[in-house]
Amino acid sequence: MPAYTSDALILRSYKLGESDRIVVFLTRDRGKKRGVAKNARQSRRRFGGALEPLTCGRVGYLERERRDLVRLDYVELIRSPLSAADGDALGYASYFAELIDEWSPEADPNEPLFRLGASMVEAMARAVPIERLARYFEYWLLRLQGVYESGAHLSAGAKAFLAEARTCSPFTLGELTVASGALRELTAGGVYPPDWVNDIGKPVPGQAWRRRDVYGDDEAIAVTYHYGETKFAALAMIDLTMVPVAVTVGIAADPSTLIASLEGNSPLERWEEITPAQARRHLDAPLIRAAIGGLGELSSTSVSFLPTVRTYVRRLPEADADASGAVTYTTADRAAAVDDFLASQHAAQEGSAAAAPLDAQTLRFWAQALTGYSGRVPGEPPAQVGPRKLLALLGHVANTFTLTDEQRAGMRPAVTAWTTWAASRQGLDKEATAHLLATLPKALDGFAGSYDDSRSAVSRAYLRDVASPAADVTHLASVVTRRSMAVAFPGIDEAGQPAIDVADPAARASAVAAEFASCQLDAAQTRDELIGEATRLVEQLWSGEPAATWDTVRRLASEGRSRHDAIHALMKSR
Repeated sequence: MPAYTSDALILRSYKLGESDRIVVFLTRDRGKKRGVAKNARQSRRRFGGALEPLTCGRVGYLERERRDLVRLDYVELIRSPLSAADGDALGYASYFAELIDEWSPEADPNEPLFRLGASMVEAMARAVPIERLARYFEYWLLRLQGVYESGAHLSAGAKAFLAEARTCSPFTLGELTVASGALRELTAGGVYPPDWVNDIGKPVPGQAWRRRDVYGDDEAIAVTYHYGETKFAALAMIDLTMVPVAVTVGIAADPSTLIASLEGNSPLERWEEITPAQARRHLDAPLIRAAIGGLGELSSTSVSFLPTVRTYVRRLPEADADASGAVTYTTADRAAAVDDFLASQHAAQEGSAAAAPLDAQTLRFWAQALTGYSGRVPGEPPAQVGPRKLLALLGHVANTFTLTDEQRAGMRPAVTAWTTWAASRQGLDKEATAHLLATLPKALDGFAGSYDDSRSAVSRAYLRDVASPAADVTHLASVVTRRSMAVAFPGIDEAGQPAIDVADPAARASAVAAEFASCQLDAAQTRDELIGEATRLVEQLWSGEPAATWDTVRRLASEGRSRHDAIHALMKSR
């Protein structure tokens, strides 16, 4: 079995069995390969974040005679697209990787194509404007394949950009003077792909439909396409209970059968035709989240369809921001909803009917904690509730807030009052409200066990000094992410309790001393100096000050460094 090492671009990966992944990668010198990455799903130590689309790394693999799949032994990270300075650019990483995959034959060496892809990763890290970079990539991808013809119909600005693209480096695109209208013209005018290439197998969007449950817990979006006489439909089912993410993705050869199966006749579901632009607005972010972080939750069939469906979705028109109907809700909107609840008959009736009268502060706490959960999604109206979202709401409270005895005792009447009020505010009919309230007792009965679970106690410890019911939920999530890079989530001891209290500075210092006790010292460095510097950086990460410490560690982590290695690297750079 010949062994090879090469620089390579990761194009995509999908799961194989319970623990492995199949990885498609483009090598610099031997073309595109498909390989099995053993245990890649069970252990992230071996490959870390190096299997994300468009990751550039040094790979080692073994080839076997008469075998289509190689054995991928390792990927040494060189540059990750997750280090992109512009968060909006992340969605383009998969786009670039998908197109390279489509245009690169198996085992056909193509170093210029490899270098084009690698330059995109580097340019994203350097914050090159992503729209310019995308047009540059499309131009050169087609030019390398020998299928590019510029249109005589283009404006002077668009032609000038293409003329610069022929000779400039992608890293200097930000220095060019180009109107945004010229960039839009290149896309709308068919520069990628040009008109005469577009007609070859290009799916043309048709109609779009949305099926949603009345509670806002989930939705399904279906879009029909055709090219020539061939018709098909793309489908994505989206879980809305937390951050919207696609959980099922597929393509159906018979659109009419698919649409009929989705339409259904449940009184708890709604079915409506939407515009293709609205479909794109519902699909873009959930599909990106599934591609970046949710592949482990998708079936193998969905994983195989995901890149194609994302390509088809990009064929849909983009809605104008002012005409799309999208609404962003603010902290003030959520505070107003809390006040509405507290002034409602639901709050008054449940509060007076409780075994022990609810005090105003306890009722306000629960109203703020439950209503604030909607802040995780800018377009979700305050106080949305459904059978599955109710479980997510209570789980959010259990993992976030350290409750007083009064707050725990008032949980059942307060949550019952808020749920009935939210159902009314949401406009649920009698049948939907009855179904929701029928699920309420089970959700309430399970709260105590969830709150007392040691894992919930660990999560709360990371937020003990900052969690207030009025705090923005996205801010709290970012605090947990940052602080878990300061101190890793502790294990559970034999007594079923967290091994350390991460909220205690002395406990954090002891954990740092144990973690770095056997690390290699630099020249002239003492053990106390190393541990002291590591402790100082951990405390900076915990507090978030200075912000530059977290920015650096986050960048190192995005490049595939472990938490421990990122702290070491930061110490060496100072």
